[in-house]
Amino acid sequence: MDEAPRTQAVSAPLPDGLRPYIVLHAENATLPAGSRFGGHWVSAWRSRLPFIQIDRARSHEVGRCVPFAGDGDPEQMATLLREASCLIAADETWLDTAAAAGTPTIYLADGHPDRAPLPEVLGAFRADRLRVLRSGTNFRRDLPLRLVNDALEHFVPGVTGTDRSESSLCRERLAPYMQGRIADLGHGGHKIHPEAIGVDFFKFDEFDWIGDVRDLWFFDTVSFDSVYSSHCLEDLWH
Repeated sequence: MDEAPRTQAVSAPLPDGLRPYIVLHAENATLPAGSRFGGHWVSAWRSRLPFIQIDRARSHEVGRCVPFAGDGDPEQMATLLREASCLIAADETWLDTAAAAGTPTIYLADGHPDRAPLPEVLGAFRADRLRVLRSGTNFRRDLPLRLVNDALEHFVPGVTGTDRSESSLCRERLAPYMQGRIADLGHGGHKIHPEAIGVDFFKFDEFDWIGDVRDLWFFDTVSFDSVYSSHCLEDLWH
């Protein structure tokens, strides 16, 4: 997606300049922090296709997404989803429309399977048009971004593109120093080393930590051979 995406809301059918595209339905903003997946913006930033965010009035605004003007209009939503390459949904409101349209869908489930059953509407999808992702804990926030990327690649091969992060510019040069146990503080979904333990507001791998890099209490008794951080300081607030 372009570094400076459109901010003006669009209606369906979308203009040719925004086709093909991916639709994002993020979590309801009133949900607790544990139910919010923090990696949506990375998926949108790395995607070769535009991300169209629906229902922004009820969910939190995701950066690098194009807003949709047809929220709540069943006809507009049906058209948007019917022509979408994929839907990423952390909300079940429009799943029935996506199932009827045959839209390839990635559903980000929340809660423990025994206490938070999946929406019944998922049964309306063809098996080859649905991927359900769930973290290994009770919380959607712990879902690794890697799983979302893999599911996107399954439905839209090549969509995640190449790593365009600042870390990609120095990864090879720093490789000799990235040995042993590595911590990557503020990884942004592009860790300096695949085995590095990342700290950010979302996980890329299952073994990463979600937290504030200014308070690494979860590493109280842990030591590292290498600690790396890139373009993180400017994102800290005072």
